[in-house]
Amino acid sequence: MLLPPPTAPLQVVAPLPGWPQGLQVALLRMDKVHGQYGGNKYYKLYYNLAEAKQLGLPVLTFGGAYSNHIMATAAAAAEAGIAVTGIIRGDELNASSNHILAAASALGMELHFVSRSEYRRRYDAAYHHELRARFGTFYLVPEGGTNALAVKGFAHALPPEAYEYAHIVCATGTGGTLAGLAAAARPHQRVTGIAVVNDGERIRERVGELLRPYPDAAAWELVERFTFGGYAQADAELEDFCGRVSAFWGINADAQYVGKMLWGVNAMVGAGELGRDVLIVCSGVN
Repeated sequence: MLLPPPTAPLQVVAPLPGWPQGLQVALLRMDKVHGQYGGNKYYKLYYNLAEAKQLGLPVLTFGGAYSNHIMATAAAAAEAGIAVTGIIRGDELNASSNHILAAASALGMELHFVSRSEYRRRYDAAYHHELRARFGTFYLVPEGGTNALAVKGFAHALPPEAYEYAHIVCATGTGGTLAGLAAAARPHQRVTGIAVVNDGERIRERVGELLRPYPDAAAWELVERFTFGGYAQADAELEDFCGRVSAFWGINADAQYVGKMLWGVNAMVGAGELGRDVLIVCSGVN
């Protein structure tokens, strides 16, 4: 089974060029938690895979062609000895279409490619019933790994020094990391999720539902003005920014998640929206 989740290391860094002097900045290096499937996915998957293992069920989950979640789930399930099926958006694809799908397949994930119209039913209980008729009984891990057990996993994420920062910022795709950090943070802290997809209404609804069992959760917000048009959308200016930040801090600021979030942080710092001390979550695998 998976090793117990460690806390993520915290790295104090210099402010980016142009940021105010005296600004206290640190990176929460979730990308350092595990070499193959570290990042926020480690915390999201830990209790989900433990539950599947206890029930003796294979896992079924959903993802796009370049999904970090698909890769992480394939790797974590292989390590835990759990069979796993991935429902992949795009019936024109196959296991050789890109390096993510090839690696997930090599790790033992059974890939099934569906049309985009069918994939849009991924949250539909009736569709889940159809999938069980097709694949047999399985343990469902939602797209992005976001559910109540994912939120529980983030209780392990924050080291003691993380509570010294008034503001925590993370990239947000499905809302699980935002909800998990809000549940794990203290009441004096605020968690800002910077959306990397155009799905704000669904994200807000999901985060609200996930945090109902956590009445003492920290305040949270979702910022939607830095999506660059949607998931995996970027332009040359963003790509250049990601390269400069990656070199300055020694991180992998990818344009899909971390780099796009840092673009938002940069703009918000410039506008004085984040205060004097900021903890930035590096959620991807480095």
